[in-house]
Formats: sequence, C-alpha cells, structure tokens
Amino acid sequence: PPGTPIEQVHSTVVRATTRAALPFGPSAKVKPLAVSGGQSVKEPSGIVYHPKRDTLFVVGDRGGVSEVDRTGVVVHRLKLDDYGFEGVTVGPDGRVFAIEEKKKPMLYELDADTLRVVAAYEVDPKINGERVLGDRRNKSAEGVTYVPEEKAFYCVNQEPPRLVKLDVPLHQKEGK
Repeated sequence: PPGTPIEQVHSTVVRATTRAALPFGPSAKVKPLAVSGGQSVKEPSGIVYHPKRDTLFVVGDRGGVSEVDRTGVVVHRLKLDDYGFEGVTVGPDGRVFAIEEKKKPMLYELDADTLRVVAAYEVDPKINGERVLGDRRNKSAEGVTYVPEEKAFYCVNQEPPRLVKLDVPLHQKEGK
C-alpha cells in the first residue's frame, strides 16, 4: 500500500502468458555479445541503456565491463580483476555505476570512456541497526538502478528479498 516502507512491502507473483519479442524488431537475430576475437562477456549479470551515448553497458560476475552498441557489437571491454559486479545503472549526468555483492556491498562509479573505477562507496547494510542487505556472499546486493526524479539509487537484495533506497554521497570520491 502507498506509504508503506519499502522493506515491509510483500510482493505478489502474477502469472500471465506473454509472447516475448526479440529486441529491436521482429527481424532481429539473437547473437552473443562478443568482441572480434570471440571473447564474450563472462557471466553477464547486469545491463543498462545509456541514453546520452546510445549504447548499452554490460557488467559481469567476474569483473567484466563492456560498452556495446545496440546491434550487439562490443565498442570496448575491460576486465577488472578482483571485482564481481551484479548490476549497473546510469546515474546523474550520465555517470555509470555498478554494484558489487559482498558482505558489505560496494557501489562503484565507472568512467564511461575507460571503464575503470573512479570512485567507490561502501553501502551500509543496516538501517536503524537492522541488517537489510544480506549478511553473506551471494545473498546480498543483486541489482541497482537510479531514479532521477528522486536523485536516489535503489538496490535489490537477494536474500531476504528487499528493495532498499541508498543515500550515496556523490560529491565525494569514496565513502559510505
């Protein structure tokens, strides 16, 4: 119901039969995201459309980050060792952010041109002393989005299932 805190909202699964259409029209073909050498994005876990660049950003569980045009051609790709991204979003001013699932999740700003990490924010897993984001690896932050009208990020938690609004100090290059 309206006004109910997000972490208290229970979801209802609605089952419906729908026909999935391929992206970009009925004549589109399904094809893997790969660079010319055949190297694909390893374990892709998040994708977002960047309206200013007219491209897609794809992140993966094994630290892969790619910018892909809308025909599926990889514009550029980077493997960031020691990162495991779960979701990606376009934030204010066209800035790209990726969330990493850890005991204490991390939100990273990625440079859209180089794909390198330029800022890091530790996500506090507690609200008013109660843990609202998972307390073990692979059961924590699974996705992120930015809502411009609210100037806010939202994160979805895998277990227990929750939607959490994040307050991110974007004026800093790192923080909580």
